[in-house]
Amino acid sequence: MLTPHAAFYSPASLEDLHRKSVEVVIAYLRDGRLTNCVNRAFLKA
Repeated sequence: MLTPHAAFYSPASLEDLHRKSVEVVIAYLRDGRLTNCVNRAFLKA
């Protein structure tokens, strides 16, 4: 059985996305910590 998956597109998920984005920015500005960096080696260049 195939069904479309649209769980991301809900008011709750968009609110969660915004909240997590702000938390990442605050952590970087306050502590210099990148919590979800996937290319850290390129940042030192």
